[in-house]
Amino acid sequence: MTTVTGTKRIGRDTSFAAEGVTERVGQYEMRIRVGERNTESDARWQRRSDVLASWLLNEWKRQQRQNAERN
Repeated sequence: MTTVTGTKRIGRDTSFAAEGVTERVGQYEMRIRVGERNTESDARWQRRSDVLASWLLNEWKRQQRQNAERN
């Protein structure tokens, strides 16, 4: 996994990524860093994956219907 901030790409296994990167956006400073895996974060990623897969399938079905209507 790669963390992307602005135009900087930071590999997951670098100490720089583990320490985090501070970016200034307007008046805000944001720090992005790799978090620890745990049961809650794994479940959250699984839910996100399920929602994304469902959305992609629905989009594909919609496009298939549109293609069938054109033919």
